[in-house]
Amino acid sequence: MPINWLVETLKWNRLISIFQKFSLSKAYKVVLASLSFSLITPNRIGDFAVRLILVEKQNRWLGAYASFISSFAQLSVTIIFGLLCLGLNINSFVNADENVKFGLEILCYLTVIVILLLFIKSNALRLLFYKLNVEVIKKSTILEKINSRRNRVLTLSLSLIRYLVFFVQFALFALIFGEEFNTRLISSISIIFLFTTVIPSSWLSEIAVRAGVSFYVFESLHLDPIIGLSCSICLWVINIFLPAIFGLGFLNSINLNRNFN
Repeated sequence: MPINWLVETLKWNRLISIFQKFSLSKAYKVVLASLSFSLITPNRIGDFAVRLILVEKQNRWLGAYASFISSFAQLSVTIIFGLLCLGLNINSFVNADENVKFGLEILCYLTVIVILLLFIKSNALRLLFYKLNVEVIKKSTILEKINSRRNRVLTLSLSLIRYLVFFVQFALFALIFGEEFNTRLISSISIIFLFTTVIPSSWLSEIAVRAGVSFYVFESLHLDPIIGLSCSICLWVINIFLPAIFGLGFLNSINLNRNFN
């Protein structure tokens, strides 16, 4: 758990520090506090808003842009690995004509390429921010630095490290519960991460969604579905529930009214 959220803090704080310096400990507290608040919003979108409490009013749009780049990088890594594994195991999830299966498999791979190119090369988001707020143009030099290819690649790399932390945790739980480490287990983990990321959920339904998806994916790939369900619940507890509890304590030390004035 500490490694997971430390990597997330480094990823986010690294972009924010381009225009406003924060201590790592303060950034860590805000990341956990934002997690606590995000649990009451669909797909944890509240996380995005709460992170801006550290950002000065004149830098809010830059903070929003940096936060989006950080989140989009994590989403991209999850989707890329999930689609690659889904494409390789399309026969286990789609009961259709072989041509249809082949088409869906190719679509998975093409989507991976598109997402990777969008993140690395596309400047569409930067242009959108210019249109949404003309004041951002006055700070175009800072925005260009945040948006530099070097920063995007480094952010994507940190997102990959965080993804691997999640992956190793899930795999270790699966091994502890008696599952064998093989290509089916590797694929199942990535596909579970993909499905649980793209399926909308709230704090009331998230654990049920995670458990249901894990059960379905493990069963589809001829693994023990009870193990998949158990692993997913354990991951939710150590990576979401417990950090959110700590984050509630940090919320008391953050003056929301002061920062959002």
